[in-house]
Amino acid sequence: WIDATTAATVILSGAVVVWDAFSGVELHKIRVPEPGRDLDASIAASPVEPLLAVCSDNQARLYRYEDENIGLDGPRLVPSASGYRITRLAFTPDGLLLATNEVNDKNLAVGRSFVSLYAVASGALERTIDPGSGGPHSLLFVTCLAISTNGRRLAVGRGDARALAYTLDTPASVVVEAL
Repeated sequence: WIDATTAATVILSGAVVVWDAFSGVELHKIRVPEPGRDLDASIAASPVEPLLAVCSDNQARLYRYEDENIGLDGPRLVPSASGYRITRLAFTPDGLLLATNEVNDKNLAVGRSFVSLYAVASGALERTIDPGSGGPHSLLFVTCLAISTNGRRLAVGRGDARALAYTLDTPASVVVEAL
């Protein structure tokens, strides 16, 4: 699966391509249904199993891939609990949770952006984090997500060029550091 010798990209024709990182040779191609505006250029690879998550409108599509059987059984869907568009993805190091950024961009005047953590196995919503809550920047959008290698912190980049680090050790995610 995706490791130090491979890379994955989303291409405009509506596919995710897995490449050999050294030779540039295409290894696998997964066609994503309904390409176009639905397909966002954010993908994440599970660190523990051959599973790719791809943003597609208001859901994350999880594709299992092994040899030639890439996504043949179709994607497993993790629908946005809010119904908003999913634009960013990150797996926890143990592969148990998928972090998503969900954004209400239908009306930018009242747009909201927040992070949700879903159980990969069931698709159940585990918790939601609002990176703009409690301050004057509550309408800021998330620009990137990253989870620490020990799985204890979630870094959220915001549109105001700030990043916040949240603890994932407790049921309530708390800002531990503003970067």
